[in-house]
Amino acid sequence: MASSDDLLTIIDAAGDSRLDDVSLRVGGTPSKYMTVLGNRIFIHHPLTNSVSVFTTSGNKILKNFPVGKSPQSSVLVGKTLYVINRDSHDVTVINTDTYETIATIPVGTSPMTGLLVDKKIYINNTASNNISVIDTESNTSKTDIPVGKNPVALILQNKILFVINREDDTVSVIDTKTGKVVDTFQTGKNPLS
Repeated sequence: MASSDDLLTIIDAAGDSRLDDVSLRVGGTPSKYMTVLGNRIFIHHPLTNSVSVFTTSGNKILKNFPVGKSPQSSVLVGKTLYVINRDSHDVTVINTDTYETIATIPVGTSPMTGLLVDKKIYINNTASNNISVIDTESNTSKTDIPVGKNPVALILQNKILFVINREDDTVSVIDTKTGKVVDTFQTGKNPLS
């Protein structure tokens, strides 16, 4: 699957051929991140502050719903979708059965992506240089973990979170059991992932 402007292209990965083009009709280029739940794909639209629900059964848009400003990505926890909104600096919590907003959770400045570890979502805030930790049971963010400058990517291995900090060429290592940075090491110039 690929997308640009208002068009979603469906590609057969096995045969490497184009199967269909579907018009999204919501305006603007979607984010590069999509989230899958069964036969539904959640597509983020930063320019229209919305998310589209695409179904692979019939290849059509089921629903568009509003979220915060400039949604970039989302994290799925069961049937609850946590949409990360860069310009409103928050996370919109959506019930995927009704597409209604359950909560809006403030986080750091310019959040981009998130990773689920147990019942917590770790979100990289690229402008405030920290990681917000959302408790998915209470839908609150009580902790911000300081990291390097411009944390652009998160990698999880054995409940250890590696945070790639682009502007100071480092990786912060967070123990998710304690919620603390346990190490920081240098990388090459401008790491991305």
